[in-house]
Amino acid sequence: MGQSSSTANSVNQENLVSGVSLDPELEEAIVRDFSNQSLQEEWDKFRREVIIRRNERLEMRNAALLEAQQRQQANHAALQERLTALHERRDQLLATFADESVSIRYDIQRLEEKYLGVAEQTPPVDYCLGERAHWIDCSKKYGTDMRPCSDYLAALERCVNRTITESV
Repeated sequence: MGQSSSTANSVNQENLVSGVSLDPELEEAIVRDFSNQSLQEEWDKFRREVIIRRNERLEMRNAALLEAQQRQQANHAALQERLTALHERRDQLLATFADESVSIRYDIQRLEEKYLGVAEQTPPVDYCLGERAHWIDCSKKYGTDMRPCSDYLAALERCVNRTITESV
């Protein structure tokens, strides 16, 4: 008996670590709950780290974007100033060119009159060119019936009369 009780005692002591025995299903549920809680804590920790890294990236991106916008505004202002200066310089050069070209034309005319004795001849002027063109187009369009062209013909007649009276 002594041997059998000591063997049973040692078997019970091996199964009972804490001295309390639990139902295997309850023990499994506790392990599962502990495992789930541990996994949830790890998952929450991972999510917090991901969110923190995302927020840091967003802050860095926003800072870089703000810096780029500031550089763009500074560049735009500098380019605008440069463009204004270039426009002013262009206007000055155009004014100088116009003045010089008038001066050169005057000098050429004076030299031609002095050395060649040639006065500037005015090119022939095509008087009433627009009115003539309109009347000709209308007469080609309507052919034999000239009634639609009477307004164009009246405008041409007024222009011819005005030109004759101005030249006399």
